[in-house]
Amino acid sequence: VPCPYRIISETGDGFSIGVVLGTIWYTIKGSYYSIRTERFKGGLVLASKRAPILGGQFAMWAGLFSATSCVMVYYRQKEDAINSVVGGAVTGFILAMRGGIRRGIGSAIFGGLFLGVIEVGSLLFSSYQKRSELIQINRQKNELKKQLERSRGLMPSQQNMML
Repeated sequence: VPCPYRIISETGDGFSIGVVLGTIWYTIKGSYYSIRTERFKGGLVLASKRAPILGGQFAMWAGLFSATSCVMVYYRQKEDAINSVVGGAVTGFILAMRGGIRRGIGSAIFGGLFLGVIEVGSLLFSSYQKRSELIQINRQKNELKKQLERSRGLMPSQQNMML
């Protein structure tokens, strides 16, 4: 998704994820702390009150993150992991700023480190996946070579003797 529309899309995705997870969490929590005869009702009441709040918090985080990431893409003219790390740090700083500069800096460090770990994990996973694909392609090529040799009537041992 191109950058200006990405902010809206990711904000909506963040709200949806927050509401779904909040509904699950607060239904369980409300059921646990309710009296025995009204567990289901207590879970639904707490979920209906708290899940939209959590959804709004997720939406705010996702919107700020995508906005700062888009600003980084605009200034750097390329899209890579650094944009996500800086976006996470700036988002953590902005959201924790109400607690003061010290708290904002701590949250910025945590946000940058958290997204840095995610980006490194993503990079490792993609390199592992590429390596696995190359191994599979090489196996298929070797099998095809063996099949061609067999169809021509040469066995691999005979071919080695001819060399």
